[in-house]
Amino acid sequence: MNYPIEILPSQHRKWIDCPLGDYFLIRHFELKEGEEAIDPETGNIRVKNICSPKENISDLSMSLLGIFTIRHINLKLTQEGRDKYLHYCQPDEVVLPPSHNIDFSNDANRRFWCISISRLNGKSFNYSRNNSNFSAVCRVHHTPMRWNFWHFSLRWETDLGPLEEMDERERNKIAQRLGHSARTIISHFARVEVPTHPVLPTGCYSNN
Repeated sequence: MNYPIEILPSQHRKWIDCPLGDYFLIRHFELKEGEEAIDPETGNIRVKNICSPKENISDLSMSLLGIFTIRHINLKLTQEGRDKYLHYCQPDEVVLPPSHNIDFSNDANRRFWCISISRLNGKSFNYSRNNSNFSAVCRVHHTPMRWNFWHFSLRWETDLGPLEEMDERERNKIAQRLGHSARTIISHFARVEVPTHPVLPTGCYSNN
């Protein structure tokens, strides 16, 4: 199995610079045997499938749906692959494709959910801290990685500043509070089927 080169950074690629309000993000999750993706009481995806409490909501990894498709969801880096490729990079970095069974495998059991960027970017999410109510603004950032040019991150602006710039102890404390609220709200808008979606024009991500 060859790694799909269309999702790698490459020489002529650039930071995505077009408005993305009409586009969607996609993220994988895994179900244990006998589990259901949807909560029957709410009709929404289960909150734990948005991301687990152990994962950091302050830098939640997603991908731009379009050239990155549901078939790419099954790509799973090995530990060796993570050491090589699970790193942020410039969009035009030249990367050798990961090798099958050395750097990555195909996990056919992975599931996915999608959400409109317009539901996230620039939106305020309320949370509590020290028995008081606060809000944080979500920002969707293009953050290419060596394994995936289409990688995006959710970042958060709080009353104390950007979450990712705080010291680790403070960041983890606020991320835990914010994460509970954010996961619940995101679960209302996330869908486990592929939406009708546009594909980003070449000029938005390529200098070629």
